[in-house]
Amino acid sequence: MPIALPALTSNLLHKSSADDVLIENPNLLIPATLPTGRLSVDGVDKLISTGFYKLSEDDQAILSSTLDSISHIDNFCSAGLVNTLERHAGSEKTAISQILKSTEVSIPFAISFNAINNTDHYYFYQKEHEHVPGTMLIEIARQAMYYYTYASYCHQRGKVTISISTLDVVFDGYTESSYPLQVIATQANGNYESAPKHLDLIAEFFQRGKRVGQIRLKGGVMREAVFKKLRRFEPPAQCIFQPFPHLAHRVLLDSGSGQIVTGVLESISLSSLTIKAPGSTDAITRILILLPDEPCLVLPVTVQRIEEEMIVLETGEFSTEAEAALKSYIKRYCKYMHGPSH
Repeated sequence: MPIALPALTSNLLHKSSADDVLIENPNLLIPATLPTGRLSVDGVDKLISTGFYKLSEDDQAILSSTLDSISHIDNFCSAGLVNTLERHAGSEKTAISQILKSTEVSIPFAISFNAINNTDHYYFYQKEHEHVPGTMLIEIARQAMYYYTYASYCHQRGKVTISISTLDVVFDGYTESSYPLQVIATQANGNYESAPKHLDLIAEFFQRGKRVGQIRLKGGVMREAVFKKLRRFEPPAQCIFQPFPHLAHRVLLDSGSGQIVTGVLESISLSSLTIKAPGSTDAITRILILLPDEPCLVLPVTVQRIEEEMIVLETGEFSTEAEAALKSYIKRYCKYMHGPSH
């Protein structure tokens, strides 16, 4: 578990644009009450010896009186682990979090966020709403739980990815657009593990002091290499795809003689491309597809012909890496037009 919370970035939330980030201000939340019945003797001793916790009359581990001045909010987490979470700052919060994750105690903590309810959002507010749309709440919860995974465990973004198996959604009432909204993510149950393969997380929504919803995520964490193998894309060579219309699919046609012509990709398959380009071109030897925020995709060309004012290019043999990049491009940026679909 990292000592400090990581920076909240769009990449950490599996988004490519800051406009799609719907949470902000992550804050570590520490349990104010811990049932000693779920702790080992060593765990109870460690909690008490630090001075942060003391035993209550009903044999619960509660935050010590030296911390009583810190404000608390009841019923922030109803996942069964703790019923009260208390906010701390500075070195005390870090020290307590390290105690909670120790092998003797092994208690997960929680992270709270402020939800960003942008009523101008191009996706969630296509039509006018008098409340926060449910689909937006689901995405807010997903982002909060993804951040919690990378912040609370030893998993690193880029080395692993998260795959959702199920989402269980409960709305207690309507969420108002007019008031601030807070979301709290934590582990649903069980002891803390430093690098769990299976996730069971809960995100709860609070507005004006009341819970308005809960979303539970179950899924898995897998290495990126394993994920890529599972997501192999193998379309038939005769299957034709069309680039998504909202993306600029510019290409460069290289004749090898110094002439470079800019064109627009109209369709693509594993063996051919159709290009719209102005004027005439010399014999083209290769084509460069310009990709968003990535190195360009370079493909060799063996056959060139004109069909209905379009340039049709047939690709030659290319490397395994280029073939994988071409399949990835089609999978991510194109839609099926015609040809065998399986």
